[in-house]
Amino acid sequence: MSPRSRSSDGDVPPGESTAQVEADVAGRLASATFSSDLTATQYGACLELDMEPVGFVQGFCAMQFTSYGSSYWSYFGRGNSGFYRQWNCPHGFVSAEHRAWGYNAEMTINESAWLQGYSSAYNRMMQEAQEAGAHGVIGVAANVRRMVDYGVHEFHLTGTAVRVRGVESVPAPFSTYLAGQRLVKLIDAGYMPVQVVATLSEIGVYAYCLTAAMVEGRMGFAGSVPGGGFGGGSGYGGGMMGGLGGIMGGLAGGGAGRMGGFGGGFAPGASSWGGQGGAWSGGSGWAGGSWQPQEISQITEAYMTACQIANERIAHQLAGDTLHGASMSVTAHEGAEGNRIITCLLEGTRVRRFAEIEPMDPPRPVVGMWD
Repeated sequence: MSPRSRSSDGDVPPGESTAQVEADVAGRLASATFSSDLTATQYGACLELDMEPVGFVQGFCAMQFTSYGSSYWSYFGRGNSGFYRQWNCPHGFVSAEHRAWGYNAEMTINESAWLQGYSSAYNRMMQEAQEAGAHGVIGVAANVRRMVDYGVHEFHLTGTAVRVRGVESVPAPFSTYLAGQRLVKLIDAGYMPVQVVATLSEIGVYAYCLTAAMVEGRMGFAGSVPGGGFGGGSGYGGGMMGGLGGIMGGLAGGGAGRMGGFGGGFAPGASSWGGQGGAWSGGSGWAGGSWQPQEISQITEAYMTACQIANERIAHQLAGDTLHGASMSVTAHEGAEGNRIITCLLEGTRVRRFAEIEPMDPPRPVVGMWD
């Protein structure tokens, strides 16, 4: 299918009169009734591409991701064949309640369930289009949302089925999120939509001690993390807890830690510096009120990994074609003590070049003249 040529005024195609165009439109409207979610502008662009709306189509699916009443966090690392990395506490043993380790794990169960739900809704929409004799679906809209708090999600895809004038049949109907002038410009550039593509990746974050402390705002205050010892026995303590934190830090490092006035750092074989702050990763003070910004590396890695996995899966779906109109959204479902689930949704239209088109001339500025 090649793009239609247009006259300089953008209204009547070359070689056709206004009466012919009016008769053509009247014939189309009288031939059959149809439903559509296209706007007037999008409908006009649809006719410009020799596409006739056939009807409004949709597909729906409801999926349950987890067992009824089970914890959303119980799937961390279970039956997992995807990404996994463990984060270990640098303090050693402190107490039974202390988070001595944590991990980032890909939640493959949720990913598979999402893909199944989306694919089912999409296939039902395309089946409706095929039954109506359509060649494709334009203006696809995907609405995915949680219905209740037990992992139940609903998938609802809608669009307008269209038929291309002068084409008897196609091997497989196409689909695209595009409609209106965006679709016109795509085809004018020599690309044809193949299908909509979408993928979801999820990384579960089970926070270890440092992540939990930073997320809950406890890392900027002395003595807030039990044990105080960090990295080779250096520790910190502050206020009434300064002595305990410092002594534990000194013991963990094998040194002679002593109580300071408001808490002090303890390194192996060193004494405290009351009121000046503790040693932290090479000497930056925390205990005496000297606060340093810290990146929460475990959460940063979770976000980056989720996006990377989504990009790799989309590339596999494209199979050498091009992704147009990519849209990525990253959200976090937060739990207690720094736990969270990072969800990355990536979607767009898979397009394929069908013709080499001469590039359009760059626009020229025009200055309007008024009396």
